[in-house]
Amino acid sequence: MKIILAVLMVLIVNSGLVAQRSPRPERSAVDNNITTLQLPAFHLGSKLTIDPFDPARYARREVDRQFMQAHILNNDAMSPPTGDPIFTSRHFYWGYIQDASFGKNVLIAEISGVDVMEHVLYLLQFTDDGRLVSTLPVASFAGFSDTDVRLISMVREHRIDTSRRRDFLHHDVPAHLNPVVERSYVLGRSQGGTFSEIVTGNYYMPGPHGIGLASAMESEFFYAWETQPERPRMFIIGWSHGGCVAYITEYFEDGIGAVFYSWNIFDITVNRVVWTRRDSEEEALNRIYSSGATPRSAEAFMEFYQAGIESVAPVLQEFGIISQTESWFTPLFPRNWYEGGEAVTVQVTNENRSRHPDFGVQRLSSYSMEIHRGDRRRIFWEEQNIGGLILGVRPIGRIPFPYDPNKSVVVSGRVTRGWEGPPNRVEVQLNGVRTDF
Repeated sequence: MKIILAVLMVLIVNSGLVAQRSPRPERSAVDNNITTLQLPAFHLGSKLTIDPFDPARYARREVDRQFMQAHILNNDAMSPPTGDPIFTSRHFYWGYIQDASFGKNVLIAEISGVDVMEHVLYLLQFTDDGRLVSTLPVASFAGFSDTDVRLISMVREHRIDTSRRRDFLHHDVPAHLNPVVERSYVLGRSQGGTFSEIVTGNYYMPGPHGIGLASAMESEFFYAWETQPERPRMFIIGWSHGGCVAYITEYFEDGIGAVFYSWNIFDITVNRVVWTRRDSEEEALNRIYSSGATPRSAEAFMEFYQAGIESVAPVLQEFGIISQTESWFTPLFPRNWYEGGEAVTVQVTNENRSRHPDFGVQRLSSYSMEIHRGDRRRIFWEEQNIGGLILGVRPIGRIPFPYDPNKSVVVSGRVTRGWEGPPNRVEVQLNGVRTDF
């Protein structure tokens, strides 16, 4: 009996020793994984990428129905399943970022598309009680017949740095026509988990052909005023969260025979240009003799941009401009767009004309600009006692403000008298407008 008791005591002691040597692993004090799954953890300095993968290999990580209904089906930043049999959309738990500055989060991989499948990795951030507060694409891959488009990210403290590039598979493209677009997004608990892009001072060259004003000016209005055939061009540089848009305009001065560029910053909230730098006549003429590029060509614009951006960048930073050259210009043909199922129209009203005392020309002395939405209308811009030789104004398109869906920039063509009469000039006029009224 004593021998049996002695053996039992030895076993109990040994069991205690084993328990002490191999304690149960404990979670760290800060655990950012919003799920209960054992997912890969990414830390500060990690690179986030995604490549095409076989969904069958990750079948055990496919997002469950509860998570799908709560955080993906109504998530505008993602591509949830639609029930369309030809559209594929699948989602997988991929990992999480283990750093206190990111709070609760999870990385979700998405495969979606019809013919070309796009792979996207999203970072979803949550409050401590599990409420989704932000969704940011941090990596992606889309392969086409001639190009691969890839987004990668680096995890930094309180922020995500992204880099987007396009790889051409069968031909070389000059670097200035195919920039690597880098952006930084700051995040934190103090912002409630939302992402806000950082002003970095990196400004990428806009497309050297402009945003397409010329085609939007193909109307009887501009022909009736006998305008010059050289239409102005406009190039978007970027936007600020506060309501400013930075852009370049290009005009051909018929009386001088030279192209003039100007850098501009327009503030939507006060409806005026708050900063501008325009070519002098000397600068415009010198460019004719010093540049080998054809005036108004893509090469001429690229030379101008590269020569001036370094000196202009500090001003853009001061106004909080974030590089965003992908802005969408939509011509106002047939003058409508739609908000919440309602037709929205912009038009010039209350035009008054008077004869210029020196030139004897009937010019515009006052007018208003109205926005119509459904059966509602509102004047959002008007000019009174115009002293110059403005012959007419016509809205031609709009550019949505990227940080507020209820704001847009209306682009108009402003016809002014030529040097000695026709051909008359067309200038670019911007006006900010809200659609939530």
